[in-house]
This record gives sequence, structure tokens and C-alpha cells, in this order.
Amino acid sequence: PHALFRRQRQMCIRDRYYLTCMELDISSMSNLAVYGHIAQTYGIMNGIGGLIVGNTFAVMTGLNIFVMLSSVWGFYLMLKEMVPDKAESSYAVAVAAYAWSPFMLGMVYYYSLDFYCGCLFIWVLYTFYKRKWIYFMIFSLLFCFTKEPAIVIYGAVCAGAVLCDIMEQMGYSLTMRLRRCFVRNQYYLMILTGILWLVTYKVLGPWSAGVGGFSVDTGYVVDKIKNLYVLNFNWLFTMLAIAGSIYVFQKGREVKSFKRLLPVWCSQIAFTLFSCLYNTVNHPRYNDTNQVTLYLLAIIPILYCCLYNTVNHPRYNDTESGYALFIGNYTNIVLLSEKKKRCVNGNYEYPVSCIFVHYL
Repeated sequence: PHALFRRQRQMCIRDRYYLTCMELDISSMSNLAVYGHIAQTYGIMNGIGGLIVGNTFAVMTGLNIFVMLSSVWGFYLMLKEMVPDKAESSYAVAVAAYAWSPFMLGMVYYYSLDFYCGCLFIWVLYTFYKRKWIYFMIFSLLFCFTKEPAIVIYGAVCAGAVLCDIMEQMGYSLTMRLRRCFVRNQYYLMILTGILWLVTYKVLGPWSAGVGGFSVDTGYVVDKIKNLYVLNFNWLFTMLAIAGSIYVFQKGREVKSFKRLLPVWCSQIAFTLFSCLYNTVNHPRYNDTNQVTLYLLAIIPILYCCLYNTVNHPRYNDTESGYALFIGNYTNIVLLSEKKKRCVNGNYEYPVSCIFVHYL
């Protein structure tokens, strides 16, 4: 009975998204607020697609595949930007680990704002690190208007950017460094994105299709941490991210560019805090940008470590650890096909590779 109820509830949510997209009016901001969220990006993409194709199901499924593939491509470009001069095979293996992760494959068939949120975020980061500010603003607007947590994550990235700029001017006084922030044009574009979102939020109001609010609930926090950092083999990438961060910190003086990871860390911390403090139904699909940032924080230090060892010890093959990652994630795909489906608090939303701690 419980499995049947969860299946019916899952189909009910999918049907709501489908029916909502069938009735989209791209001329109305409030109508584009899918499922009561500040989600105009999702609404307008599916709305325009529906007008062109005329088949809502085909458009929603096709866009899911498109944003996933674009996210995988963005992840590849991001790795090349952060750790250049690596063999293409190393990038390919690392990208395969991301593309074949349970969240990406488990959500691609599912109608969800959270999936769009995660897939678009990689392009926000990439255009930020490439310093393509116009493109950065465009992708930031698309990202922020996918779901409410996006604006918190975006604000954290911008805060991390300011900290990076201040840290790069260590030869000046703090007052001088703060003054210089006001002459950087990109900051005004960042602020403009935030203002546009706040105006929309003021007009449309908060999430209206569910129940939630800020509170401190120890049990909820523990379950949310499991969702973010333990389930779906995220425990592996959590450990890699921690170990990689220690390694990067130790090599900090030698690799000055790695302080650029600060905006990624800021976004991860902000999303974790928001997820733990905003108490609502605890679904595994509420992963948003966690999968992107966690994989970046785990894989980038590994790629650098391989590059460092290759330069200093040429006999080492830098693709070995990459293939180990590939094999580890391939295990996820095998488990993905299992019929057992579990998640925290009995809530099930998509066929991810079960909960590892429950198997233990």
C-alpha cells in the first residue's frame, strides 16, 4: 500500500507539471510561475516550445534532455577552465562520472524545477570564470528564475566573487580594496539581476503551492544532510571534496588560482544552509546545485593532483585515478536498474540508486 501511494503521489506531481505546462501563457508572468514558484525560466522555455512543436509531452521531455546535455558540456568546459592542459581522456572520464551520476540520469525523465536549476548553474559558473559578464547575466537570470533557492545560491557566488577580488589586492588597505569594488562594472550587473528577481518576488509573492518555512529541526537537518551528502554515492564525492580541499589548501601558495574555488564553496555552503533551515517535505529531488558543486569540488583537485604528479613524476599516468572514478560511477548505473526504491522518511520521487546507509 505504501509503495502504491508513493507511486500515485509521484504521478500526481508529474501530472500537475504537465497540466500546468499545457495551459502556459507566455504573456503572463504570474501564469509562468509554474507550481507557485518563481520559475519563469521553466515556464517560458516550455511555453515557447509548446507553441512551436504543439506537443507538450514531447517539449517537456526534449527540453529535459537538452538541459542535461548542455550541463554535461558546460561541466567539460568548466574543468578545462579550472585545470587546463590536461589530456582529453582525463576530461572525458571526469565528465562521464558527472553525466552518469544517479541524479542526472535519475531526473532526466522527470519534470522538475530542481533539475533545471542544477543544469543551468554550471553555465553561471563557467561564464563567471571566463569573465563573460553579459553572458553571465543572461545565464544568471535564467538560473535565478528556476526556483527560489537559486537566488540564495546566486548571491553566495557573487559574495565569493567579491571576496576573491579583495584577496587579489592584498597590497592595498582594506578601505582601498572596498572602494575599488564600486568601479567594477560586473558588480552592477550582478546587483541588477538580484533587483529584477526581488521585484518579481514582490509582485508574485512567495511559494503558494505547498507548505514550508524557516525553522531549526534537528531531525530534519540530519535527514537533509543525508540527502545531500550521503545518498546516491554522494558520500564518495563528499570525502573526495574534503580531501581535495585539504590538498588545495596545502598547495595554496603554489597554486594561487585555486582560490577561485571560493565562489563554488560559497554557493555550496549557502545551499546547504538554506536546505537545512527551510523546513518542507524532504525529497531526494531537492538537490538543485548540490550535484554540480559537489562533483566540481571533488574532481577539480583530483585533476590538479594528477597534473602535479605527472609534471613532477612523469612515470605516473594521470588518467588512472580518472578511470577509477569512472568505474566507481559505473557501479551507480548498475544499482540504478535495481527495483528497490527507498529514500529518507519514506518519501520517494525518482529511481535513484537507493540509500547507501540503509543497505549498510
